[in-house]
Amino acid sequence: MDDERMGEGRREPLWPPDTEPEPLSARSTTPATTSMTDTPTERIPTPPADTPVSEPPTERIPTPPADTSAPEAPTERIPAVPAEEPPVSEAPTERISAMPAPVTPQAPGFPAHPVTSPPASGPVGSAPEAETARVPAMDPAQWPTLRPAPPPPSAPASRSRAALAWARARWRWLTLALALLVVVAAALSAYAYATSLAAQPQRIVTSYCAALTHADYKAAYALLAPSLQEQSTLAQYEADGAARDAISGRVTRCSATPAQRISALSFLGDPRSVIFNLALTRASGESGQIALSRDATGWHVAGLSSGVSGVDLGPLHTEQTLCQAFIGRKYDVAYGLLSAPYQREQGSEAAFARAFGANLAITGCAPALRGYTVDKADQRASFQVTLNVTVSGGGSATSLTLPAKMALVREPDGWRVDSITPLLGQ
Repeated sequence: MDDERMGEGRREPLWPPDTEPEPLSARSTTPATTSMTDTPTERIPTPPADTPVSEPPTERIPTPPADTSAPEAPTERIPAVPAEEPPVSEAPTERISAMPAPVTPQAPGFPAHPVTSPPASGPVGSAPEAETARVPAMDPAQWPTLRPAPPPPSAPASRSRAALAWARARWRWLTLALALLVVVAAALSAYAYATSLAAQPQRIVTSYCAALTHADYKAAYALLAPSLQEQSTLAQYEADGAARDAISGRVTRCSATPAQRISALSFLGDPRSVIFNLALTRASGESGQIALSRDATGWHVAGLSSGVSGVDLGPLHTEQTLCQAFIGRKYDVAYGLLSAPYQREQGSEAAFARAFGANLAITGCAPALRGYTVDKADQRASFQVTLNVTVSGGGSATSLTLPAKMALVREPDGWRVDSITPLLGQ
């Protein structure tokens, strides 16, 4: 600043200089501001050489106050150094222009407004009038884009990443636990179903044994498979049960054990049949096997082996059918129930019908089951039967009871009556 006051060295102006020098008398000082971009210009004239120096001129330079609330700073006098240059009529002046102030965008439609530089700090009344500069209005297309300031971060990034990683890990663990629970539930459900399925055959066999020991043949008939129920009616099944009890004695004990190992795992394959070893105790012990099958309605008794099915009642059924044919005078049916050798002995079917239809009629028959026997080969059987016979002749009819022994043989078409022998001595 001292160099500028003394005029030492000529510098190029920082801004386009004035085209004409300002008169010496016009001395103005633009107040300085704290911003480097708004530096005021100052004109310092060089004193003429012929000016009498009676007293060195002084200049008041105010000391900047340390605080705005502090009292006015004292001034000090600094003597000016006389110039050594030859006397000139007028010293050239130099204009130092201040940098343009930042332009404030104007709203569209408003004229440009003057911008006044603030006065420099110093004694009151010592600063000249502030220069004003007229700033033209900006084109709206040149307005700067105003962007909102980004919001402050809500939490540190590391904490957010850690929370996100923990949430993902917890979600994975929850998903894995849920999948494991579903698998365990499915396995338990399948095991429970297999366990229930494996227990059903044992319950069926136990119920069947209980029905036999209590002679409850109606309950036993309900446990049979549909294929067995089609072979006989309920009435016939109950009659057969009573007949076997009369022939071989009632069942006093019944037990069944699986022929193969039964477990829940073995029933996961959804088996359709299973076999049990069955032991029955009547007048004599009987043993064999019982087969069970499963359909849409559950497990049923599908068959019994010959050892536990009881004595073969086929010969008894043939005798009952023959008796009904005689009572109904259906001699052709009765002739068809005779064995081939016995038919040859009786002659033709017409001769057989004449013999029985003319003077002999069977009106009833009752088998004696205590003597009912069937050989081990299940090919021949014999038992006693009591026949109610009516003999007619001479205009009169005589009824009598005739015991007889009936022998039967198994042929390809089933059991057939092989002989009827009256027991006259009884």
